Amino acid sequence: MDSDTNISQEKAPAQKRKRAKRLDPSVRQELIVDAASRLVEQRQSASFTLDEVAAEAGVSRPLVHRYFSCRDSLLQALLLREFDLIIGTQKGLVPDDVSTAEAHRIYIRRHFEYLKDRGRIYYMLLNEAHAEGGEASKLARKFFNRSRTYWIDRKKNDGLREEEAILGMLMTMSALQGAESTLRKERLTVEEASDFWTTFVLAGWEAVAAKSAKSKTED
Repeated sequence: MDSDTNISQEKAPAQKRKRAKRLDPSVRQELIVDAASRLVEQRQSASFTLDEVAAEAGVSRPLVHRYFSCRDSLLQALLLREFDLIIGTQKGLVPDDVSTAEAHRIYIRRHFEYLKDRGRIYYMLLNEAHAEGGEASKLARKFFNRSRTYWIDRKKNDGLREEEAILGMLMTMSALQGAESTLRKERLTVEEASDFWTTFVLAGWEAVAAKSAKSKTED
């Protein structure tokens, strides 16, 4: 009996608690950016807080803070991701030896593919960054200036004056922003929208180039 009692009183060996698998820092950071992106998409607004991002990601606020010291740094990460998606980093940048007309076709198609998949997330992030005026705003201006310089240089090489190239570039980029609602409502497919807009843009640029060439001849 004593031996039985002793045995029954012995404590069962404690089971070792399994630890959660530790994620690679780059993976954890990407998960946090994913969570912030989902919030922007769900709310159609980029006015999230780090607490809200932490809740969406299922992690603590201190963990988010470990990777992103402030909201502005997370906005920068979101902008970088969306910009890479727009220009199609996975497909590579368009080589300089590609004609301007073909460059228009490629970039317009990529832009419409992005709008179809992502909507206006990029533009919401841009507006939020500009409103806050932090480092994300500087990054947004850098993106814009890069695109601006790219197209102005191409158009100047095609014979346009710089002021003509600037005006045409601004109008082209602004008009593309308004295409999302048409795609979202499925009034046009990506193929139809990109083909129509490429035709429209190229015809406009050709008309401006012809007028510019004529005015130079008359001068």
